[in-house]
Amino acid sequence: RKTLGFPEGTTFLGYAVCRGESEEYLAEVDEALEEELGQKTWVRTPQLAQCYSTLSQAVQVSKECSRSTVLGLFDTGQQIVTVTMSVNR
Repeated sequence: RKTLGFPEGTTFLGYAVCRGESEEYLAEVDEALEEELGQKTWVRTPQLAQCYSTLSQAVQVSKECSRSTVLGLFDTGQQIVTVTMSVNR
């Protein structure tokens, strides 16, 4: 957190999946995703994004979402800040 320049007390919320072209965050994945027939719900704000506790979980979900990126979500107390994670998929 210090390396990223966040204020003292900033909380790491987890990893989220974001579609870059629409700047939407993955909120929900239908658990019945058999052969890509399931549905994903996307939202416009990071506050409503599904958070994953590990980077590997977020990367796995991101692989199933074309043109998506994994972000780290941080709560500074005043806003939710996103940081792009450098991930080789």
